[in-house]
Amino acid sequence: MRAVLRTLCGGLAVSALILTASAQEPAKLVKLNVVAVDQQGKPVGDLTANDFHIVDEGKPETIALFRAGGFGPTTAVDPSLFTNRPSPPPHTTVILFDCLNHLRSEWLYAVRQIVPSLKQIGDASSIYFYVLTSAGQIDPIHPFPSAPEAAPDKTWNQGIEAMLTKEIKGMKTRPTGLTDEDVTKKTYVALETLGKQLTNFPGRRDIVWILGGVPWTYKENTKNPCNGIWVGCGLYAEHLSVTLDANGTVVNLLTYTDLDTNKTVDMEAMAQLTGGSLTYGKGEINQIVQRLNESSSTGYTIAYDPSSANWDKKFHLVKITCDRKDVKLIAKTRYYALPDTRSAQDREMDALRTAFQSPVDVSDIGLRAAIAPGKTPGTIKVDLKVNLSDLVLHESGGKYSAQLTFLLSQRGASGPLGDPAMFAVNPQLTKEQHDAYLKDGFPMSNEYPVIPGTKVMRFIVADGATDLAGSVTIPIALP
Repeated sequence: MRAVLRTLCGGLAVSALILTASAQEPAKLVKLNVVAVDQQGKPVGDLTANDFHIVDEGKPETIALFRAGGFGPTTAVDPSLFTNRPSPPPHTTVILFDCLNHLRSEWLYAVRQIVPSLKQIGDASSIYFYVLTSAGQIDPIHPFPSAPEAAPDKTWNQGIEAMLTKEIKGMKTRPTGLTDEDVTKKTYVALETLGKQLTNFPGRRDIVWILGGVPWTYKENTKNPCNGIWVGCGLYAEHLSVTLDANGTVVNLLTYTDLDTNKTVDMEAMAQLTGGSLTYGKGEINQIVQRLNESSSTGYTIAYDPSSANWDKKFHLVKITCDRKDVKLIAKTRYYALPDTRSAQDREMDALRTAFQSPVDVSDIGLRAAIAPGKTPGTIKVDLKVNLSDLVLHESGGKYSAQLTFLLSQRGASGPLGDPAMFAVNPQLTKEQHDAYLKDGFPMSNEYPVIPGTKVMRFIVADGATDLAGSVTIPIALP
């Protein structure tokens, strides 16, 4: 199957290029972000794919992709290289103080717990704070920066007591006109809104949700009877699950209220929906943030490719276990199996479009690059390496093949310049090449003419077997 790719990224023209589509439909992967800890709660970072086992609705699954840490454990850190997986990896946390799903007396108690704990964080530059008001509005206490280049405030948390006291003092109790559905919808919209804004930040993205209880409204006339867990019969639950998963948002719950069994079951289900954690009682926010920071650099990304019949528009229970004793795993235990009706080409184009439009580099496929002046004036030589373990390879006759699409975009002060260059790369690797590239990356080297006015070049690689993509953006300074 062949097609001319004519448009990309909201009408931006692509040079007339012929792209050979994948011989088979790309895999629709279930991706798990897994944190492994020992009995003392310390991260365990030396596990391999063979240590893990996955069961989806009672069916054993085979791991298709496995990544531990950053670009690769054998890759030395070189400050002259550009990479979409820097070391240490970036991490952003949003604290959502939920007054909509708290009683007023619980607000005041929670504030007394939040203030001293938050003040203990020495560097709060990657932490943001919002309040979900009793009327269901999102009020910023320490909001996301209005501009990417804005200098981060490392010590804003030292003034949290005055800011929270002012916010709570002017807030009334929940309006009587709000229905249960209103509360559920407003809460989920708040989580989705923050999750979407978090996509402007690289690396792991967490929400710490301080609440009194998970809101949910029963779906009327549902075909699937309620099984007692809100995700199976809750209104808007499927939409919330798919949206948070698409945004790569992990939701961690913290409650200071009573340990009512009905509440805690729903809270546990919510945490397990995204692979987050649940903390009861006097949870220290500074300790939670520290643990999340550690998880961003020591966790595992594991993906598997279930059969096409798997995507049945239902919630699936997934269980991941570890062979090593005394290791506890934290990962999502359910997901909504939404089928993908897009064509193979549309899926690949959407992956490229997302990476092209993203304000930050996409790191589903690890990339690193070194640059040097080209042999011809006005050109630049780029040595790009692709993390082979992030690709799904087809093995046949002792050869390993991949189906990659490469896109180069040059950008000036006002945005993209000219048409992006785009071409297919279909490597055929011997066993020796495969093993060598697993350690150091698959090389893609070339010289590129630089359009006058170019400030940065963004290199994007998409895997036609999975529709995953990675991008790395390199500043350009020609004489």
